[in-house]
Amino acid sequence: MRLETLFYEAVKETPSNVAVQFFDEGLGKSELTYEEVASLADEVRKLIQSHDLRTKDGMEGSESLWSTTIAHNDEQVENDQCCQHTMCRRVPSDKGCISKTVIGLYIEPSLFLPSLVIGVLQSGCSFAPIDPNAKFNSKKNFMKAASVNCVITSISNESDVKSILGDCKIIPLYWNLQATDFILCISEPNHGDTFIPTKLLPLAYTLHTSGTTGKPKIVKVPHKSILPNIVHLKKIFQVGRNDKVAMVSPLTFDPCIVEMFLALSSGATLVIPQHVLKQRPSLLGEVFFKLSKVTIIQPTPCLMNRFSLNDLQNFAFSPNSSVRLVALGGEACPSCKTISSWINPKLLAEYSRNIKIKKFPRFYNIYGITEVSSWATLHEILIENIVSCLNDPIPLGLPLCSTKLEISNGNQSCVIQSKHSLDLLLTNKHSADIASEAIFNIGDKHEFTGLLKIGGSERTCVVLDNVDGSRTETLENPMHSSGDVVTVVIDKSRSVADIGKQTFTITDDVKLFYLGRKDGQIKRNGKRMNILTVKQKLENSKLCSVVHVLNVTPEIMLELKIEVEQFVFQSARLIAFVVLNKTSEEMRENFRKMMEDVLDAHLVPDDVMFVDDLPVTTHGKVNDKDLIQRYLKYNTNATDERKADVLTLDYIRNVLKKSLCKILNRTSDEIDFFQFRVNLSTSNFITSGGDSFGAVKLISMLEAHMTLPDHGQLLQVILNNSLEDVVAYLHKTLLQNQSKNPTNTTQIYDNDFKSIIPLKRKADVNPVSLKMPKSVARDTLMPLKVISVARGGRVYRHSAGMEFHSVGKSEHFTCTTGLTLEEVWKYNTRKCVDASPLLVVSDENGLPSCVIIGSHSYYMVCLNLMNGDVEWETKLGGRIESSACLTPDGHYVVVGCYDGNVYALHVKHGLVYWKFFTGSEVKSSPCPGINGSVVYIGSHSGSIYCLDIKVHDPSIIVCSLAGRILSLDAENGRKNWCLNLEKPIFSSPSVSESGIFVACVDCCLYKLDHTSGYVIWSYQTMEPIFSSPTVASTHSNNVVFVGSHDGNLYCINADTGLKLWDFPSSENRSVHPVYASPFPICSNNMVEFISSVATNGLLSLLDVKSGCVVAQKSLSGDVFTSPIFISREISRDAANEPSKVNVVGHVVVGCRNNNVYSFALANKPRVT
Repeated sequence: MRLETLFYEAVKETPSNVAVQFFDEGLGKSELTYEEVASLADEVRKLIQSHDLRTKDGMEGSESLWSTTIAHNDEQVENDQCCQHTMCRRVPSDKGCISKTVIGLYIEPSLFLPSLVIGVLQSGCSFAPIDPNAKFNSKKNFMKAASVNCVITSISNESDVKSILGDCKIIPLYWNLQATDFILCISEPNHGDTFIPTKLLPLAYTLHTSGTTGKPKIVKVPHKSILPNIVHLKKIFQVGRNDKVAMVSPLTFDPCIVEMFLALSSGATLVIPQHVLKQRPSLLGEVFFKLSKVTIIQPTPCLMNRFSLNDLQNFAFSPNSSVRLVALGGEACPSCKTISSWINPKLLAEYSRNIKIKKFPRFYNIYGITEVSSWATLHEILIENIVSCLNDPIPLGLPLCSTKLEISNGNQSCVIQSKHSLDLLLTNKHSADIASEAIFNIGDKHEFTGLLKIGGSERTCVVLDNVDGSRTETLENPMHSSGDVVTVVIDKSRSVADIGKQTFTITDDVKLFYLGRKDGQIKRNGKRMNILTVKQKLENSKLCSVVHVLNVTPEIMLELKIEVEQFVFQSARLIAFVVLNKTSEEMRENFRKMMEDVLDAHLVPDDVMFVDDLPVTTHGKVNDKDLIQRYLKYNTNATDERKADVLTLDYIRNVLKKSLCKILNRTSDEIDFFQFRVNLSTSNFITSGGDSFGAVKLISMLEAHMTLPDHGQLLQVILNNSLEDVVAYLHKTLLQNQSKNPTNTTQIYDNDFKSIIPLKRKADVNPVSLKMPKSVARDTLMPLKVISVARGGRVYRHSAGMEFHSVGKSEHFTCTTGLTLEEVWKYNTRKCVDASPLLVVSDENGLPSCVIIGSHSYYMVCLNLMNGDVEWETKLGGRIESSACLTPDGHYVVVGCYDGNVYALHVKHGLVYWKFFTGSEVKSSPCPGINGSVVYIGSHSGSIYCLDIKVHDPSIIVCSLAGRILSLDAENGRKNWCLNLEKPIFSSPSVSESGIFVACVDCCLYKLDHTSGYVIWSYQTMEPIFSSPTVASTHSNNVVFVGSHDGNLYCINADTGLKLWDFPSSENRSVHPVYASPFPICSNNMVEFISSVATNGLLSLLDVKSGCVVAQKSLSGDVFTSPIFISREISRDAANEPSKVNVVGHVVVGCRNNNVYSFALANKPRVT
């Protein structure tokens, strides 16, 4: 019997049932049936079995991807141990064991995850899950220790896998004759393979333990070790085809295997959320409790505490809730009182009146260790105890099928063994209970405490040291220390004198209670204590929802890899991290008083740190390292505070708090971010409801109370750090300003920009070969003859020598009787669109007029300009806010991405040709060089990059959030000049023959001299400017257009700086900021119209002479992108079609309602 066997039995019974539901970041749902999961799994099997590892010289002798043993020492391997598969090799018989290929699964949770797992198992191999988000060295060490030479991953992670495996063969995975997003990477075999005893074959998976039960280890899990868990729990939980099982755990945490196969062996549905949703408890709750309506969930207590009480009481555990079963594991089980607080009061009251109601969910305490994967014991928590809010500790329960427990403390011992075996469960000869038998050697006592070991002959796993791969546990005694201390309590109805003489059956008359980790038993103030006791006593109060207690020592810090030098105390510190029900100074003070009252003197923590919630690891457990680092940082700040004489931290906090109330439109009670040190994810200005504009307003409001440091640096702290970090930064810099004379700001900026380093243009670019057709290499030799149109009226002709056209020289149309805007098509990108479209038109066959744009969905999409059909779609590694450009040769679309990469995609089919990693998010839009194959782009890493320079450009103009404008030599990146406006710049500069135009959040539009950066003139609006200026030529003037947060579009004389007219985005009193860059539209060889769009979605076409409305359309969503116009002549629209005789061009714009729109700009029909 193997894991995948359970799945295929369910396929036969329920082929058309939904097997998997997947919810993405935008809460979009996708599904696969059991037949579809099986179909894709079979393609994975074929892929693995049909590609072997050839020797380097290409000779016929091959190394197979996996192997299976034949008879050794007269032991015949069963058929279900995969000896039936065709790809096998012999191992020298004196070894008595075999080497098994492990396939790495380097993937995020996705719709196809179960198919990949089942396909690997079906091929006869085992799998090793690898977290793509883990640190590089951790991944590399694990893959080496687990003997991973073959990896299945997504195309986007190919370069990461190659960096670990080295040179490897890449084979794409196909399904239904189409390429998927997954590939198989095969490297040279690792000759350090681990030899596994024959009796433990076949292996199912290899894991890396979390380290919470001691030093991290490698655990190789056979099928026969995990199968008893699946089969027994399926019977106890009565999982059926109508159930929906939540996949809470990541694949790297073995409870995930239980979740997956509990569902997929029962005809039930497995509900998988995207990884990012697990970091947003509100969205995760919406997926599980509202959208998918899961019936079974297996969370850690820490994860349950991260859900809001509103979500738990009104959706998870309400009278109408779908959840029928909760198995709490991975951490100490919370008390019945805590569980009761999660449940809707109406449901509690209903049960009190009628104990026979069937709506009440069943709660279990489930316990285990990865070394005996996955669960060892189970206990059902009595509903009566939950309703009564008892504070009594909850038992661990009795052992599950094939599991054995040993508890000993030297002189006393106890052995408890499950009465169930897998064979009997499979033949239905046992009911779904957890009866066990036990034998005691404890003298005449009914209670004793000892260290718990877990194992069983059928639950044996191979445990290896993570560093050198050596075996740390002997197979002759397959019992593994859990590192946990438990108390065994025997019902007093039992005669202890008789207990020690024989093995006897037990059910509820013997209970095991978890006391905590072995290292949680500490001696403090001369008395021995248990850390768990402190936690339980504090959680019993009504003031807090959850408490986590740590005994911080230098040794603990070394184990967690925290610099010991940060630990400034002379001895260990007992610290309580507390999440209060309500956050206020009064509540914090009440908690401290309560703590003194309920705890004995030796139990009172040295320090209390109030936090918004407890950070969790990827496995859903409390992240001790993160908490300790916060505590150490808090103490560093507290030390600085004691040194302050003038500006105190409390003063800065109060000023900041009042400012935030106004900006975020919150009350003072709602904003209480400053409990010592809080979670960055909940205290950050952006996640609290702020935005870039709000950050600028915050700086202005703070400036009324204090002399601020460098605005650019402060803005970065506000946008990227916690609010307490903002307080610390202000406090530190203000004290420095008071203690010494202000530093010469000009000199500071000069020093900063001496660090610009010319890049080795080719060495720093990372080429990525992804299924490139042969034609691509040929294409690169000949420049394409195309025209691209970008935001702000930039028109480029791409050819052998690229030309840049100002708007006045671009193709035009003739306006006759007035203009209208009519929607032609719209395309749903599935996520917000903040990037502006790029329009591309080719004179060559095979490339239609198209719109290229990215969105928050991670996808770059190319749409047919005429009908909105998708020409190609490519998924990148993160959100896309950057507006794309076309390389000078016309071959590649270049765009920045939130994953830190700059991508080049082939314009004809969208395949990634190369990508360049900058080190941080790339939100800026790339700029093509005007004289050759050059692309310039900036990154949040703080650097400006010039990619693939081949010829000289004179200079590039760069603006930064620090308020600096730089002119850089395009050849070597050296500074020509630098101007500091001292306020952040969010817009892009616009360059014309007469000067450089820059808009700033200080409300001003500036015109600068090319050679010196000298300010020629400035024009001030009423609010900050985030819109990029657009320069154009009209019949009478050179003008510059720019939008402002005061809701107006301004037309300014480019020569004098005088306003010609302004246009309000709303006729009523409400103000709708203009983020977008205006786009000038030519008629009769001159700019006669300007298109603009405000955040309220109002798209306007204005007469450039008067600012009067010519045509308007209202979009049903916020708009932050810039409109693009292309005339019919450029787009090669069919002029002979009767329906298009009045069409003069198209306006394309993206919207935050997830759509990209195309509007036909047409002359109004003549009235006869």
